[in-house]
Amino acid sequence: MFKQCYDLYVNRPESELSVQVEIEQLTAQCWQLMYQLNDPQQQIVWPEAQTVLSRQDYLWESTCFELFVQAVVSSEYLELNFSPTLQWNAYSFDEYRRPAQMPPRRDDRLKVLSLEVDTHTRQLVAVVDWSECFVAGQALRVGLTCVLKDQVGRCSYWALQHGGEPDFHRASDWLIQVDM
Repeated sequence: MFKQCYDLYVNRPESELSVQVEIEQLTAQCWQLMYQLNDPQQQIVWPEAQTVLSRQDYLWESTCFELFVQAVVSSEYLELNFSPTLQWNAYSFDEYRRPAQMPPRRDDRLKVLSLEVDTHTRQLVAVVDWSECFVAGQALRVGLTCVLKDQVGRCSYWALQHGGEPDFHRASDWLIQVDM
C-alpha cells in the first residue's frame, strides 16, 4: 500500500497557482486520487458540477484533471480524465497516441467508484478500481497531469515534468513507478 503527494508544474509561468495530487492505494487494485488546485485569485474556470456522474469526451478542452497509467512491461496505456462537472472518461492506447482517432478509444474496464468535487476548496477526489485493467503486483508507470482554463479562455498544462512542449502522452514524463 502507498500514499504519496506530488506537485505539478506548469508549462509557462502562472501567478499564484499551484496544483498538488495525492495518490493513495486503498486496496490492492483501488486508488484514491485527490487533486487540489490552489487558486487564490480565482483565475481558473471551475465549472458547475452536474447532479449525476457521467462519461464525456473532450474534457481536456477545459479544466480537467488527468492520470496516465502503463504497465512497465507494456507499450499499452490508459488515460483518465476527470472534470469538476462530475464528468469523466477513460481511454486506451496501444502505444504512443495510437490509435490516433478522436475521440480516443474508450476503455470500459476501468471503474470509477466515486467522483466528488468541492467547489469552495477547488478539490476533486476520484476513487478508481483497476482490477480489470492491471494484474495485482504488476509494476506501473504513472503520469499526473491537468489542464487549467483561465477566465479569458487560455489553457495552461500541468505535469510532473515537461520534456519540451507539453505532451501528456510522453511516457518519459511519467515519473511515478508503483507496484499494484
